[in-house]
Amino acid sequence: MLNEEEELTCEEWICALQEMESADEIGNFLVALWFIWAERNCHLWNNKKKEEWEIIDRAMQWLEEYKRHQLIPAGGERKKSTQWKSPPAGSFKINVDAAIFEGNGSGFGVVIRDANGECCLAGVKRTRRQWLPEFAEAAAISFGLEVAKRYNFLPGLVETDCLVVVQRIQNEDEDETEMAEVCKELRVQLLEAGGLNITFVGREANRAAHLMAHTLCNWEEEELWTSSPPVFLSPILISDCNPSTMNQ
Repeated sequence: MLNEEEELTCEEWICALQEMESADEIGNFLVALWFIWAERNCHLWNNKKKEEWEIIDRAMQWLEEYKRHQLIPAGGERKKSTQWKSPPAGSFKINVDAAIFEGNGSGFGVVIRDANGECCLAGVKRTRRQWLPEFAEAAAISFGLEVAKRYNFLPGLVETDCLVVVQRIQNEDEDETEMAEVCKELRVQLLEAGGLNITFVGREANRAAHLMAHTLCNWEEEELWTSSPPVFLSPILISDCNPSTMNQ
């Protein structure tokens, strides 16, 4: 039992709860705690405030969504690409990723390469908004599509290492959650860019975009490399195009 008069650290408090509650209840509590912290940051940086019930409702929706997508399909484990592969001739591959800097905003990265593995564009965008993970990944996809369309790096294939968002886009869920509306807008963007497909890949196949998402730039601005990639990205680009691992 917890002694109401006893002062505990947050870690001790959570450990004590683990002895009293079920795994599901502990999961609900930790996710709610995470959402409360994220909304606190959103209020701090963007002066936007949600009602308490909205925060908890959104947290539980996210948790149910997460659980749903952790189910392994009948027939075995999910297959995912673990190595970057070049796109078909005449097309481009658009890799995107998001980074969340705890208490300090979010970053979106994009790297676009052709069938020869040549980097056509690398870019990053930073925002002060403290996004929740799946919303940040969706924003990164939107950023990548906008840049690819602006510079006409089409047709192409979009890759991300966020399985939840890919499944939501492909499944065309008709629920009324905020995430469903975001994915609906992404489907429109994909169509407007020529009906591009989007697929899930492992982190190893998305290292370039991951690095770009963590690259610093000015707040609420984007930085793009179009004539040649940034020097710090070269080792990953060379490794990805190693003839022993690069497949057409």
